[in-house]
Amino acid sequence: MKNIILLSLMGLFLFSCGTSTTPEETTEDTFAEVFTPANFTETAGEFVGKEVKVQGIIDHVCSHGGKKMFLVDTESDGRIRINTGENMAAFKSEWEGSVVVATGIVDEFVIDEAYLAEWEEELKTEIQEEIESEEGCEYESYTATGTYKQIENHRAAMAEKGTTKLSFYSIIATGYEIIED
Repeated sequence: MKNIILLSLMGLFLFSCGTSTTPEETTEDTFAEVFTPANFTETAGEFVGKEVKVQGIIDHVCSHGGKKMFLVDTESDGRIRINTGENMAAFKSEWEGSVVVATGIVDEFVIDEAYLAEWEEELKTEIQEEIESEEGCEYESYTATGTYKQIENHRAAMAEKGTTKLSFYSIIATGYEIIED
């Protein structure tokens, strides 16, 4: 009797090991929800490091290599940044205005006081180097002022929210499909 139970368990184990799925076999049923820019930002923190599916209208494809695109929808001011995954072809600017369904891994970028202090120090060093090389110009000064303003804005946002960090979420694409009308 013990041998029959043992053989049955081994058979079940071997069967379950032989039926694994690969990312290529992912189906629509794998995803409980297809996110939109309206509902993604509300729950993105729960999905960091996990694969999700999002649908939206391509608002912008970055012209510097096409490695980023931004999705929007008509229901909200939400915006999702999609980065190309490893070994993935660049996004095309002619897709702007098209509807896309993208699959990918949720990524979190954290800004905290340590990050802001390091950013501020790097900026001070860059400005000092420009001054010493006498190559600084009005443009760099303007850029530095704008960057300091960004740092101040992040600090103000943390203070307003009563938090020690700000999280920004994006998706590293593993695949996508342009939806034809």
